[in-house]
Order: sequence, then structure tokens, then C-alpha cells
Amino acid sequence: RWAIVQRLLGFGIWYQLTGIVPAILNGWVPLVVGRMEGKDAVGLVNWAFALASVPLAMSSVLNRVAYPAYSRMQQDAEALAEYLRTSIRRISAVLLVVVPFGVIALPFLIPVLFGARWTPAIPLVQWFMLEGAMQAVHGLLNSQQYASGHARERVYVLIGSSSLRFGLGALAVMHWGIVGIGVTATAITLTELYLSAWLVARRSPHLAGLEFQVLEPFLTVGALLALAVGLSRLATGQHGVLVQALVGAGALAVLVLVRERSRHGLSLVGELRAVVAHVRGRRASS
Repeated sequence: RWAIVQRLLGFGIWYQLTGIVPAILNGWVPLVVGRMEGKDAVGLVNWAFALASVPLAMSSVLNRVAYPAYSRMQQDAEALAEYLRTSIRRISAVLLVVVPFGVIALPFLIPVLFGARWTPAIPLVQWFMLEGAMQAVHGLLNSQQYASGHARERVYVLIGSSSLRFGLGALAVMHWGIVGIGVTATAITLTELYLSAWLVARRSPHLAGLEFQVLEPFLTVGALLALAVGLSRLATGQHGVLVQALVGAGALAVLVLVRERSRHGLSLVGELRAVVAHVRGRRASS
């Protein structure tokens, strides 16, 4: 019956488009990079993206759990809001403790583990790792959009962000080389993260202020990471990448502890303790 087909397509097509749209619009990378930088650059971009995605595999597992969980909690708006906030806080805390130190260590680790030929891809891997951490949190917001039946909003955001990735990405490659892809992707993902948080929060009074909770840790820890990297390069001068990594990691650790003392925004240490306590409690109960 055509009426039934129309009703099902009107609801379900938006879920399918969330996978189709980025697959189509993100195909610009091999075309643009291959034409501007050559086929070797395309290989570096693909390799950098694959490597940066490995530590974030847990986010895909979390999203598969979050989607049905959010779906079942739609009738209890207050509990759903608390569950979403808790999920975002904890995944953010774990990633923002691990990823920034990984970013600092990459200039030393990549040549040692993979060889010097992959050195040109180091900055791109660093940017992709930062973007991947944001994407992990973004996946939770998307799961809530899907679970509440608002996949259409996600499609609109995808079309806009994918178009920006193409336009700004091409300009960035033209001026900065392949590193420009990482810079623009991170900036656009941060903007997309804010927009998705706003779209989710505006549908529930229990989610007021979600945008700040989502963006604050990425902005503050990102700024501290940039400061730590700058300090390490100034302090070590022409010393090797291992010395720079050690100094940068030490500086970042001190800066993060100072941030924890300020008690503004997400407490990374506090959330990690909550995660450990939760895991221990689950083990004890089983």
C-alpha cells in the first residue's frame, strides 16, 4: 500500500541518509588531495585517519549501547537527561586524559613504530586524534537524536558540515598542504558538536546548559595542550623529539592539575574515579 510506504519512508529515510550523505560528500578528499598534492599525499591522509581512529574504537561500542538505551528511556525525560549527561562526562574525561598525551607522544612514536617515511603524516594524525575525541562525544548526541526520532536534524547538520569540509578543506589544502584537512576537520567538528548539543538540549528543559558541558572540556584541555606543546619546544630548542615529548607531557600534566584545582567545568580526575568506582561496583555485584 502506497500510503504505508510513504509513511515508513517519511520516517525511515532520514536514518538511511545519515550514512549515505557523508559517504557521498566526503569523497572529495582523494579527488582534491590527489590533484593538488599527488597520490602519495592521498595515502598519507588515509593512513593518518586509520591510525587516529584505532584508539577510539570504544566509542563505536558505546554508541551501539547508547542508542537502544536512550530509546527505552524516552518516557522518563529527567532520567534520560541525567543518563546522557553522565555518558558525555565520562567518555569526555577518559578521552581527554588519554588523547592529549598521545598527541604529544606521536612525533616520537610514529618514526619508531612505523618508520621515518610516515613522518610527514604526524601533524595530520595529531589533528585527527583530536577530532576523533570530539566525534566520540558527538556520537552520543547523535544516538539521542536517532532515539528520539529526530534523525532529520542530523541529516541537515551533516549536509552543512560536509559541504563546509569540502569547501574549506580544499582551500586549506591549497594553502597548508594535507595538514589543512586536519585543521579544518577539527574546527568543523567542534562547531558541529556545539550545534548538535544545542539541538538536543532545546527539546528538554532537563538538558539546559548541555552545550557548555559538552564544549568546555575540549576547549580548555585543547588550549592547555597547545600551551604545553609550545612550552616544550621553547624549553628544549633543538633537542630530540623524545625530550620534547617528555617535557610536553610533564607540562600538560601540571597544567591539567591546575585546571582541576580551579573547579570550573568538568573534573577529569573526579569522573575517572567515578568510572573506576562504577566498574568495581559492577564486578562486585556479579
